[in-house]
Amino acid sequence: MILTRKLLCCLILIVTLFSTVFTFTGFANNKEKLKVENYENLTYLNNSSAPQMLSMMDVRDIGTDSKIMHAGLLFTYDDRSAKSVEIAGNFSNWKPVTMTRNKYGIWYYFQKTDSGEKAYSYKYIVDGTWTMDPKNYSKNNENCIK
Repeated sequence: MILTRKLLCCLILIVTLFSTVFTFTGFANNKEKLKVENYENLTYLNNSSAPQMLSMMDVRDIGTDSKIMHAGLLFTYDDRSAKSVEIAGNFSNWKPVTMTRNKYGIWYYFQKTDSGEKAYSYKYIVDGTWTMDPKNYSKNNENCIK
């Protein structure tokens, strides 16, 4: 039986909805197992964490010519009273990028890691104030992830 791309994507979506965390190997020549997350699930985050390397499935790309799986870093910041949170780093040439806030007050941003960077330095901009990541314990002058 030959499955069309759309049917295959729907099956992947169903599997992801019933088991939102699973691992696979071999993504982008990476030998580590990466957690796979559905982009839509970020709206349900209820706490923040240090940046996580994972594979993101973006169902908004189903039926387009774009890939639906992307390796990258998930940045989260918890400040329920903040009116705006941005992130800036070497991946954006230090230009602020607006983060998305969910209904639980968690701000999130997913950065695809296809830029070839080996280390990612970043800071949050919370209501106009440059802020270190309180969840990243490898602090120096800039947060850095290797």
